[in-house]
Amino acid sequence: INRNNGYIVRKSIAKTKDDERKWIFNNENYIFKDDGFKYKSRTYKRKVKVDDTHTQEITEKIVVYWSKKFQSKQLAENKSFLDFLDKLQKEPNNFRISKLNYKSIKKFIKNDCEIRSTGEIYNSSDIKMYIDIDKVNKYKESFGYYQIVTSELEMDDLEIIDKYHGLTRIEEQFRIMKGNLEARPLFV
Repeated sequence: INRNNGYIVRKSIAKTKDDERKWIFNNENYIFKDDGFKYKSRTYKRKVKVDDTHTQEITEKIVVYWSKKFQSKQLAENKSFLDFLDKLQKEPNNFRISKLNYKSIKKFIKNDCEIRSTGEIYNSSDIKMYIDIDKVNKYKESFGYYQIVTSELEMDDLEIIDKYHGLTRIEEQFRIMKGNLEARPLFV
């Protein structure tokens, strides 16, 4: 990999393996900039597929940070959904779940069912679904955290974070141009 032509990309924490999630949420080795921001990094090696028969080992740097501001934003964005899950857990009989609602809560429903009656014939109204609070808590745990992967091993962690945010600001400007201003593609 040419270091002058590297990459800085976001990596989903939700899709991260459990051992890496433990590292992310463990306060050890975080550098606290103030009460509302902390970060840490590490390098690791992984194999990537070059073609159908060859793989190559590469070294990448993972930078993880937590921001109180980002956490507050995510909590605000998810407030109505989390309130809905809480009310559904407390009073399941008072809610009708639409197909759209079911798609959004499906990942938080336990596989276990409670049979309310003991008769031989069961219908669907006799089955009560449970919200898996552990999954909801795992989902909420990642609020405020961000994970960036880069090939730039020598770059300072804060510089990586700043460069990534610069990229997202540029992407947002293009979205505004294409959406709000109804700009058409330009060929130069």
